[in-house]
Amino acid sequence: MTSPIDAIYQEIFGTAEKSGTAFEKIAAIGSYLLKRGEVVHNSHLRGEHSKSSYQIDVLQKTGGSTTFGEAKDYSERGAKVG
Repeated sequence: MTSPIDAIYQEIFGTAEKSGTAFEKIAAIGSYLLKRGEVVHNSHLRGEHSKSSYQIDVLQKTGGSTTFGEAKDYSERGAKVG
């Protein structure tokens, strides 16, 4: 069973993505449409203080600011995001 988001993605782009990835890419597109700037899906950054590596679903740089986004699609399992 695919989520409604996966079905919309497949209808628009004609391809399927791994579960959850379609929502991440749609979130990146939405971020771009709202603020423009540079938007990247699935980036990796290292924390300035922790030095930990972080996977970022949506990274947007507009002007001098940077925004991070985490996208979750739990509609397939009927659950809310915790």
